Amino acid sequence: MKFKVANKYLREADKTFVAIRCDEPYTAYDRVLEGDHMNDNDESLIDAVLKLVATELDPTGAIAEMQQKLDKTTDTTKKNKDVVERTSKLTDVLILLAISTEGGMQQDLYNKVAALLPQLTEGVRYGFGDIVSAPYPFDTNPKYPQGTPVILKFLDNWMHKGQPLQELLQKGACATVMPRID
Repeated sequence: MKFKVANKYLREADKTFVAIRCDEPYTAYDRVLEGDHMNDNDESLIDAVLKLVATELDPTGAIAEMQQKLDKTTDTTKKNKDVVERTSKLTDVLILLAISTEGGMQQDLYNKVAALLPQLTEGVRYGFGDIVSAPYPFDTNPKYPQGTPVILKFLDNWMHKGQPLQELLQKGACATVMPRID
């Protein structure tokens, strides 16, 4: 059967009325599609109407099709989650390697690593070895001005309650990992 679009118009701002017809054997379907489809080509409008009709006549087929799409999406999501977890673990290893560089990291590498790290956040409990970044609190080094990102490595379990960074350092909760300052 060869269908043609007999009529289409916007019924409301977000609904498009589409009428399709076939001459041999004469068949007519009129459906309202969600959204503005006035700029869609006739073939896509015909397909959309026929899918709606098929769903109305055989809802189990539509359910099976949606279940297949859901299963495929679930598989893709699982694969993406696995890739993200592997990438996160690799990033953690590379950050540990970078901060353990003897003599310190070069400033540009240090800034990139600091940008990747989570920020020191109030209300978060940090454990031994956790690594975060925070703004440098001191204004004593002209080569490393106040507010520049600094990497912190926690040396003890610590519940951060918004204390100033100076207090965390004085109490031995964390240590700064400084870049090589040339």
